[in-house]
Amino acid sequence: MSRNLRNQTTVGDKVEVVIFDERGSEWLKKCVPQNVKTLVLASEIPRGSLGRPSLLLGLLKWLFIGNFEKLGVRGRLRAAYFIALLEKISPTIVISNNDGSEIIRAIALNHHTIFVAVIQLALRERFRNSKITTLPTYFSFGRAEEKIFSSSQLKCHDIRPVGSLRNSIYLATNQAQKNDQEVSPRLVFISQWKRGLCVNPESNLFKAWNEGHRKTFQSVHRYAKENSIKLDVVLRNTFDHVDNMEQQRKYFFEAAQTTEINFFSSKNDELASYRPTYEGDIIVHFLSTLGFEVFGYGKKVLCCIGLGGGKPFIEEYGVQELIEELPSEVLLSENKEDLVNDMINSLIDMPNLTYETLTKNARNYYMSVEENQKTHERIQFDLSKILKIKNNA
Repeated sequence: MSRNLRNQTTVGDKVEVVIFDERGSEWLKKCVPQNVKTLVLASEIPRGSLGRPSLLLGLLKWLFIGNFEKLGVRGRLRAAYFIALLEKISPTIVISNNDGSEIIRAIALNHHTIFVAVIQLALRERFRNSKITTLPTYFSFGRAEEKIFSSSQLKCHDIRPVGSLRNSIYLATNQAQKNDQEVSPRLVFISQWKRGLCVNPESNLFKAWNEGHRKTFQSVHRYAKENSIKLDVVLRNTFDHVDNMEQQRKYFFEAAQTTEINFFSSKNDELASYRPTYEGDIIVHFLSTLGFEVFGYGKKVLCCIGLGGGKPFIEEYGVQELIEELPSEVLLSENKEDLVNDMINSLIDMPNLTYETLTKNARNYYMSVEENQKTHERIQFDLSKILKIKNNA
């Protein structure tokens, strides 16, 4: 039972859960207990909303008494607006997937009677230039985020490792199937194409990222061609520019110097990338959320982040803490393309039981997985307890 709030500043019915920011809200709705009144709150301030005297007074009040740490004037105005709006709505819970948002942090800092939480949907490198350094409750993939927060000088006193929400939703309704007629192993490369990183990157760091990503693909493509192995390329679904997917395909055509590439993508189903990835035997990526998700659930996965420039690049890009628990058999941390073939061969030859034993601790570290409970069910259970306590108070 949910609805969206965009151009309204009043809410008729009592709302128990607010989902802050429409992006990703379809996933967060899966975490809300059934029959709980839920509101999806747009993260932009609607035009004319400040003309309502009661909301304007609330904004001014919070602007002067609120705790915003080092947030600037413009940020304080936006934060004060949403703090005042939530004061009027008076929900029990506010959840968001935007862990980089200073607004959600400000809401948590100032509304102590509201349970505010962020649900992780993607990998995070070190946070930079944070104005508010105190985080709300964080439903994380695993324990790696503790090191990321610490190295970013962020404080989070309530980190709850629950695994990947989207992966959990996919596995709840799908089961990966492999074609038994296939004799040779199946390779999958996960694209991380981003316009700012792959189309005329400006900074040296972005150029190094682009070079590493391209070299990873070229190495995998070359291996598949030399060994007559099927290669699937899972494209990154990105549609903020109309030609993004066309540019992404062009990027790989140029890198491979051929148009004979088997792509997987879907504009209408964000979960479509999971199926070909789970059906692969060896998954290779530069530094992909999807790669870590399926690694956590037992797939043979090779991360080639080192091809961006070795350890200096890894440190500058801010992902040292993210990869340091990966076994050396599944991590190429050096800038040496010639190691890719041997590492893929090693993973192909490694018995599944040996691989599971080798990676068990790392898989639990990066993706907290419970066999009998899905991620959305674990979050839903926590939210149910909070609602029950509030309703019985």
